[in-house]
Amino acid sequence: ILISYFTLGGVHFSYVAALFFIVLGFILAVLTVGDRIINSALKTLKHAAKDENILFTSSLAVIFVIVFLSEVSGLAAITGAFLAGMAMSRSDMKESIIEKKINMLGAFVVPLFFAYSATFISIDAIAKNWQIILIILAAGSMAKAIGSGFLSRYFKIDGRGQRIIAIGMIPRGEYGIVISQAALAAAIISQEIYTTLVTFILLTVILTPILFKIEARTSKSYSATRK
Repeated sequence: ILISYFTLGGVHFSYVAALFFIVLGFILAVLTVGDRIINSALKTLKHAAKDENILFTSSLAVIFVIVFLSEVSGLAAITGAFLAGMAMSRSDMKESIIEKKINMLGAFVVPLFFAYSATFISIDAIAKNWQIILIILAAGSMAKAIGSGFLSRYFKIDGRGQRIIAIGMIPRGEYGIVISQAALAAAIISQEIYTTLVTFILLTVILTPILFKIEARTSKSYSATRK
């Protein structure tokens, strides 16, 4: 709907429906046919090339191709990368090469990603909109807590399980930051709004471990009192 609004100047349901089926078809294609083709190709390459660097580079090439196709089909690049990972999850090279190399690469790339994201944050915007940020934080946390933790009782999950689910659903992750960056780059949102969104996301990440510690101590004290 947002893509239709910002690209065509309004919501065109025929365009939205067509985009939905294209995206759905792409996801199904990657996870079914693409899964078999990718793993078959990687298995053949593994027998032909013994060099781990060549095998890992080939895996990265697969990821980049799927990311490109996901962008063309209307999906976000990060979603394409996630689908590529799912498609390669049953590969023989998953643990021996792919995971090992990506973990090494991630230790270098992940800090750069967050550092790059922080360069667009305006301290003045945080000082100006701190009240709005706190309101969004409270509303977002309560929405997740009620929508997941409270409703989990209907699935016969005990009280502690409900609290853990509620707290665990509070944080927003890097996906929200990526979307915010894309919106900022496309001039859909301003730097001020970007700062508000990213600050909110970071606060949910900081808040969650604190709430987990409080919940653990509360449960431990309650258990000791009952004994």
